[in-house]
Amino acid sequence: MLLKSLRLGARRLATVARDPRFATVQDADFRIFESICGKNHVKTTEIDNYKTDWTKAFGGNPACVLLPANTEEASAILAHCSKRKIAVVPQAGNTGLVGGSVPLHDEVVLSVKRINKHFEFDETSGKQG
Repeated sequence: MLLKSLRLGARRLATVARDPRFATVQDADFRIFESICGKNHVKTTEIDNYKTDWTKAFGGNPACVLLPANTEEASAILAHCSKRKIAVVPQAGNTGLVGGSVPLHDEVVLSVKRINKHFEFDETSGKQG
């Protein structure tokens, strides 16, 4: 029953029109993304795992998948996308069940898979430090 509901939800989401206020990714944008995180980390092929969530019920066709190595690269990507009004979908484990981390249209997927810096966590205070 849950899977049936998810499939119905995916069909409903598929009918959402692309917002014309967002720009489409151009060749110049790809060059900028490559200058930020390297050519090997700007993917336009072999991206099926980034297109759908864990259930395979939700998904779209991203313009590309960007894999920054650190927060500085991620920040530079977000700054460029904001300036150009390019829609971005952040993605981590992509294990969600409601389609929140997958593209609907031709957004840029910003995957944090390569950002593997370990942060210290104080269990007593609950603060990262």
